[in-house]
Amino acid sequence: MGMDFIELVYAVEEEFDVKISHRDWQELAAQKPVTAGSLADFVFEKLPETERLPQESSLTADSSPPELTQAAVDLINRAALRWLQEKLREFKQQPNHSSLDFPEELKLASLIRGRQVRSFFRTLKLAGLQTPHLWLSWRQMGIIAGFSAVLGLLIFAERCRVDFLSAALGGGFAFLLAYVGGLIAGKRWFAATPSTKTVGQLADHLAALNPRFFGRLAAVKLNRLQVWIFVQKCLADLLGEPVESIKPESRLVEDLGMD
Repeated sequence: MGMDFIELVYAVEEEFDVKISHRDWQELAAQKPVTAGSLADFVFEKLPETERLPQESSLTADSSPPELTQAAVDLINRAALRWLQEKLREFKQQPNHSSLDFPEELKLASLIRGRQVRSFFRTLKLAGLQTPHLWLSWRQMGIIAGFSAVLGLLIFAERCRVDFLSAALGGGFAFLLAYVGGLIAGKRWFAATPSTKTVGQLADHLAALNPRFFGRLAAVKLNRLQVWIFVQKCLADLLGEPVESIKPESRLVEDLGMD
C-alpha cells in the first residue's frame, strides 16, 4: 500500500468513523481493476446500517443516482451553508449580525485575507472538518518541478557547447524562473484557495468532504452519492486532478496513477 492509499484510508476512517484494516484493503485490491466507483461502494458498505440508506444500487452497476439521493445532497449542502455562515459570523466577531449577512454569492476574499485565511481554516479543522487545500498538492508541485527541470536541462544542453559555466547559470535560472512562475500560475488556476471562492462554493466543498458531519446536522442518512462525492473530492485533492476527471469507472492505478 503506497502513500496515496494510506492518506486515502486515513481520510475515510476519520470522516466516517469506521475502521478499515489492511486485510479489508487487500480484499478490495483483489477485485481488479479497482475503480473509484468500486472504492466508494466499498466504503459505503462499511458504514453502520443505522447511518446509511438500505438497498441502493452500486455505483459500478448504476452511476446515475435517484432523485431522492440528490434531494438528500441538497439538504446537506444547505446545512453546510448555514453552518459556514454561522462560523463566519463568529470569526468576524459580529454578534449583532445575522448569518444571512454572509450570502452564498459573497466572495470570501472580501471577508478574510492574508493570515486570516489560515486562521479561519484552522477554526474549521478544530471543529473536526476536512478542508480544501490552501496551496497546491505535492503531486502538482512535483509536476511543475519536473517541467521546470526539463526546461533547465534543455537550456543547459544548448549552451554547454559554448561555455559550461554560463550554461549552468542559464539552466539554473531558467529552472528557478519556470518553477516560481509555475507555482504562481498553478495556485491561481488549480489550487483550492478560498480567495477565489464564494461562501456558497466553500460550503459545497466542505459538504462534499464532510458528508457524515453535515448529514447529521441535516438529519439525513448517508447514501452512495454522498460517499461517492467524498471519495471523488478526496481523490482529486490527493492526486491534484480536476474533480470532473474522476469518474466511477476510473481505475485507481492504471488511469489515476495512485501508488
